[in-house]
Amino acid sequence: MKIAIIGADSQLGSDLMKTSTANRLIPMNQSILELTNRSQIMDVFWHLRPQIIINTIGYHNVDACEKDPGMSFMVNSVGPGYLAEACCSIGATLVHISTDYVFDGQKREPYREDEPVRPLNIYGLSKLAGELNIQNRMAKYFIIRTAELYGLNLSAGQDGNFVDMMQRLSREKKYIRVIDEEILTPTYTADLAGKIMELIETEKYGLYHITSAGSCSWYEFAMKMFFIADIKTPLERITRDEFPSAVKRPKYTVLDNHKLRETGLIELRCWQEALDDCLGRRMKNQGAVIK
Repeated sequence: MKIAIIGADSQLGSDLMKTSTANRLIPMNQSILELTNRSQIMDVFWHLRPQIIINTIGYHNVDACEKDPGMSFMVNSVGPGYLAEACCSIGATLVHISTDYVFDGQKREPYREDEPVRPLNIYGLSKLAGELNIQNRMAKYFIIRTAELYGLNLSAGQDGNFVDMMQRLSREKKYIRVIDEEILTPTYTADLAGKIMELIETEKYGLYHITSAGSCSWYEFAMKMFFIADIKTPLERITRDEFPSAVKRPKYTVLDNHKLRETGLIELRCWQEALDDCLGRRMKNQGAVIK
């Protein structure tokens, strides 16, 4: 089976490229394909004719999305609509990555796939619009909502994920202040990539939540990371009021992987185990403990 991976140089895309030997994986980096160029998308995929297109590209910087809604909607909504159109024209399946930020965070228990959505910011709105653009155009799709991705590689064109940021700040700061009020589920891209490939094989199309098991605050995540990596820089627990932002963010975005269980697939391992694995691989690759 021929599978095109858009954003193959991203942290998730690079892990997807490592998942399969049975399939032909075609890397489509942003230098090759412009997600907002409809004619290019149609021409490229009409020529390649993949059976599956996996889109890992998005405009993920929440603050930047708020400042530039036009770009946010072009990349997160209009572009996925073009991909859906291309898939329909060649009979392909689309796999699209969405976000926990489609919810408002008012609950205190995990959100299932069928619960009402209410984004609080432009990023969440644009990602929800992307979901709808796909759902209104085609039936053979997998929309996967996930959360707070981190992995061995950086995303192309980004400053890095939370793990990268904490590692960098631990070298630059005498202490680090981290918010303890936002509850979420950080998810390791290697685990997510493997589960996406399993899900594709089922052909049970639809909207899925896929995250690591469990939940934590950003502060708890940082504490666990520093413990595993033996980083000595002190962490200070703070509230959201002490770290003001012009962008509204949900306080609770833990996702219930309900539909994944219904499909009969095993859920991802807990975030603590996944983080330990990821950091261990990073330290091995770097040849030293990250301090």
